[in-house]
Amino acid sequence: MLGWLSSASAQEISAPVGNHSHLLGLGTAYVPDYAGAANSRLVPALFAEYQNEEGFFASTTRGLGKLTRHANWTSSIALSYRAGRPEHPALLYLSPTEALRGMDDISGSMTANLGASARLSDSVTLSSMASFDLKQEDNGNSLQLGISAAIWQSMHDQIELKTTLHYGDASYNQRYFGISTTQSLRSGLPMMTSNAGWNRSLCSVAWTHVIDQNWSVRTLAGIQHMLNDAAESPLSKMSGNLLLISTVNYSF
Repeated sequence: MLGWLSSASAQEISAPVGNHSHLLGLGTAYVPDYAGAANSRLVPALFAEYQNEEGFFASTTRGLGKLTRHANWTSSIALSYRAGRPEHPALLYLSPTEALRGMDDISGSMTANLGASARLSDSVTLSSMASFDLKQEDNGNSLQLGISAAIWQSMHDQIELKTTLHYGDASYNQRYFGISTTQSLRSGLPMMTSNAGWNRSLCSVAWTHVIDQNWSVRTLAGIQHMLNDAAESPLSKMSGNLLLISTVNYSF
C-alpha cells in the first residue's frame, strides 16, 4: 500500500503543515490492490517524516535525501525504496487477491530520485520527479509530472487541486503492465507487450484542516486513470481507480 501511495501521491500525503521539521501521521486509506485492479481495500495509513533547516530529510514516502531551495524553485535528490508487487498480496488484507495469479512477484528495489518544483504564482506549482532503479534493471525507470493549485485558503483550512502524469520506460511499463509468454501460459491471460509512454494519471483534491500549531487533519480524494498500453493491458480490469486517504497529523 505504501508503495502505491508513494507513486500516486507522495507529495500530498507527506507535505508538512507550516515549518515544522517533524511529522507523524496515522489514518486510513481506501486503495486498489494494484494500479488498474478491480478490487479496492481499506487499509491503515501510517507515515513519518523529518526535515532539518539545511533541507536534509528522512521520510517513509520520500526516502533519504536533501531538498535545496533556489530563488523561486526547489530541487531534491533522494535515495528511496520502490515497493514491489507480490503475486498474491495479502499483507493487511482480509484475503489475498487472485487477479495477479501467474504474474510472478515484482521485487522491491532501491531508487535514486531527482525532483524539481517551481512556483508559477502564489497558488500554482509545477513539479517533476524522475526515479531511476538502482538494483532491478528489469523494473525500469519512471517520471512524474504534476501541477497543483491552492484554490481556497483560510487561517485554518486549505483546499488544493492536483493533476499528476506518470511515465514509464519500456522496462517499467512491461514489468507492471505487460504479460510475457511464460506469464500468459501460467495466468491464462493473453500476451501483452507494453512500450515506453504515459501509463496513468491522477487527479486529486486535498483538504487540510489545521487544528492548532501541532495537530492537523488531511483528507485526499482522487481518481487514477490508466493510459495507453497500461489501459489496454489485461491486468487493468478498470480504467479508473478511486483513492481516498484521511490522516490525523502531529507536527513538532
